[in-house]
Amino acid sequence: MKIYQKIMLPLFSLFILLYAMSVMAAEKPLYIRIGIPSSSYNKPLASGPLGEIQVKELFDEEFKKDGIRLDVQYMQAAGPAVNEALSNGNLDFGSIGDLPAVAGYAGGLKTRAVVASRGGNTYVVVPSDSQIRSIKELKGKQIAISIGTYMHAAALKILKDNGLSENDVSFYNMDSATLLTAVAGKQVEAAFMTSDAITLRTRGVARIIYTTGGKNVYYQNAGALLVRDEFARKYPDITRRFVKVWVKASYLHSKDKLASQKLDTRVGTPLSTIREDQAGQPIVYLNSPKFDEMWLAHDRRSIALFKQHGLIRRSFDPDKGWIDRSFLNAALKELNLEHFWPDYDINGNPKK
Repeated sequence: MKIYQKIMLPLFSLFILLYAMSVMAAEKPLYIRIGIPSSSYNKPLASGPLGEIQVKELFDEEFKKDGIRLDVQYMQAAGPAVNEALSNGNLDFGSIGDLPAVAGYAGGLKTRAVVASRGGNTYVVVPSDSQIRSIKELKGKQIAISIGTYMHAAALKILKDNGLSENDVSFYNMDSATLLTAVAGKQVEAAFMTSDAITLRTRGVARIIYTTGGKNVYYQNAGALLVRDEFARKYPDITRRFVKVWVKASYLHSKDKLASQKLDTRVGTPLSTIREDQAGQPIVYLNSPKFDEMWLAHDRRSIALFKQHGLIRRSFDPDKGWIDRSFLNAALKELNLEHFWPDYDINGNPKK
């Protein structure tokens, strides 16, 4: 009996240890997978907070001891592709613009908005030798656009302000890289696009006939960092720590505008383009992670517009069930950044 106990007790202890280790391993993933729209230049690199995370190795600083690695997936089809990957369980996080983020949630995709994003102008361009001079002259024209992205959302607003609708034009869905080629090659009569329009103008192949730059913030993007609800429930502490890394990166990207702009050129966008696009916008505004009055008012107005145009089937209040501030608030407190970013009003002005 004693010999049996001498043999079995160590084996039993080993079994308990292995079981405990397997349970502990199950409490954290091997990878954190995040999806973002790919750049127009198809470089496998990120700008903004995620760019800071990559350049300054902030993820490894937080998670290397856990053996967790970061898997960044660059989606050529932008926000809609990120939504699809989240829906299939192939991503844990996604950083996308307002229309795809809203459309995903309204369509039943179980996500939580955990960090806000903002900024990003939309430009309307035509080939350099085009006779088109105004938005109203786009009626009946063939227009390139990335359907389902924040630029699509801005296009609806711009057309509406000029007495037009989607039915008055012919939209051709293209990813951002194809848009550049289509405009330069005069394959379309006009295009709604990002600040890449400035680069095309500099090359002499396009004219900008409209920009949201300097307009009301309603015309800009108000996106979010999303997390799959299932992931947040299974790994709440991992989610909290990843949001903390993101907020730290947002802080670093908010400190020096020129340094941040230079970092963002890594995706292929010229510095001159970035500087012109961001002119007049404080870097702290562009990188604020807060779901403030500006962000909420923007998304509520946009949701109503999306419902009106049939882009979503149901309306909802983003502040009732979708936004989860718990991870952001914990990060701001831990990093002592609760008062670093101002709260912005509905017009994008810092509140006093």
